[in-house]
Amino acid sequence: MSTQSQSDQVRCPQCHEPVRPDSAFCGNCGAAMPGTTTPDTRDDQATTTFTPIPSNDRNVDYPEPSPWAPPDSDRYVAPDNYERSTGLSSDPNATVIGSHPEFADESPRAAAPQSIRGFFLGILAMLLIATVLSLYLYDAWLSDSARDTVESWLPWLNG
Repeated sequence: MSTQSQSDQVRCPQCHEPVRPDSAFCGNCGAAMPGTTTPDTRDDQATTTFTPIPSNDRNVDYPEPSPWAPPDSDRYVAPDNYERSTGLSSDPNATVIGSHPEFADESPRAAAPQSIRGFFLGILAMLLIATVLSLYLYDAWLSDSARDTVESWLPWLNG
């Protein structure tokens, strides 16, 4: 509890809630407290302005480029092709037709199927693979009792 009595506490003029004596604003409603001033923040640190030294390119010593650095060229930043209306660069492999680039396609497209014969041959191949695999599993891994049960269901397997 507080050591101050209720009558000694500073109260907000708007919401009448108790506030700390050194606060500049009410913590409940945000109203400014009368008679308190916000402390002025002083910047005692001295500030100076920077004045660049003018020079031309002849008297500036540029460091040698690193042998591992990428080539310093605008081609790596943006290609030469750009649209004059927007100024946007396009892909270097693009051919500008009209107002939009049409990109060159390096990968060949799959031809449309001529008939449905390939679909049926694919299904037949999958069924043949499944049959051979199931016969192998039947012969190699089933126990004798399971084999007898399957042979009683399918007597033609008993070859």
